[in-house]
Amino acid sequence: MIQFADNTMVEQLKKIWKECFHDEDSYIDFFFGEYFHEESTLVYLIDKKPVSMLTLMPAKLHEKNGVRKVYYVYAVATLPEAQGKGYSSKLLNYANEITKNSTFLQPATKVLENFYERNGYSSTIIRKMIRIKREQLVLEEKTQMELKAATITTESKRFAIKELRSEDSSLYKKIRDGRLSATNYIEWEEYELDYAIKENAFTGGKTLLIDDSYIVMVREYEDVLYIREHTMPSNLIMELVRQLLTDSNMQECSVHLVRTDNLQANETQTIMSRFPVERGKGYFNLAFE
Repeated sequence: MIQFADNTMVEQLKKIWKECFHDEDSYIDFFFGEYFHEESTLVYLIDKKPVSMLTLMPAKLHEKNGVRKVYYVYAVATLPEAQGKGYSSKLLNYANEITKNSTFLQPATKVLENFYERNGYSSTIIRKMIRIKREQLVLEEKTQMELKAATITTESKRFAIKELRSEDSSLYKKIRDGRLSATNYIEWEEYELDYAIKENAFTGGKTLLIDDSYIVMVREYEDVLYIREHTMPSNLIMELVRQLLTDSNMQECSVHLVRTDNLQANETQTIMSRFPVERGKGYFNLAFE
């Protein structure tokens, strides 16, 4: 039986999350305290008890002729003892029935990419990143051009940086939509952006307002500074990378690129959807992973 989860199921859902993703209890409690609400999470019940789940996060896809409501599929999980019985597939099929094939997701591994492909998903949006090492920032300009990073200049600019909080989600959304909106842009609602800022801070990241004009969401992980999303022109984001690495102990930075960036990506991630998007033409950088 499939239905939306209610508050009486939270402890069992936490158990499923823990056994499948092995996250710290504090992070699991954070998600269920800050985001979970009734009618956001689908569950498969056996003997009235959840054994499989997925969460639907609403968003908007900007199409050529209008805006389409879509849903990001997050935290698909089945108890180990209940795996191999098709429960996750049934949840995905049900989710696409009630949303009219308007779901999308980010597979964490190639195995999961194959699983979602068997469930009707296609690779559509390609997230592009460039990874920059600290030593590249001190190379002479000619060498930088050979590395296709000519936007890293020899002059240094200092940006005015303010940290944003979740209560600034409306400002984040205004700047984000104003800079990034275009055909095949996926727009987050303010509720999801509020959660994104909180989740980023909870995991040690920061959401930054640069020169009162641009937004940048950063997180440190395993000695790498990840710029998960930004709205800066190519030359300015590279200058910000210089400043952030100089001011930190990080040895390299990975930047998620926007579609207008003229930088050469050296890493990619795949977003899959049940709705059509011309491959490589969409924008969806701010994912929950």
